[in-house]
Amino acid sequence: IFLAHREHIYQRITQTVALHRRTSNLYYAASAVAGLAALLVAGGGVPALFGAMLALALCAALAALPRVIG
Repeated sequence: IFLAHREHIYQRITQTVALHRRTSNLYYAASAVAGLAALLVAGGGVPALFGAMLALALCAALAALPRVIG
């Protein structure tokens, strides 16, 4: 548990792109999309379904990103 590693998505992206600022901007954009998804889900109805699908797509994209760019 207390050993250092470089397996988190953020660290893997930063290693391949080598730019902290670009990776941070990517996370800012992902946070904005996640916030939009949360607002849609909170509204209920059909927008809630779209918001849930948007959140799942965002998670999948972030998880796949290190393999895509590296």
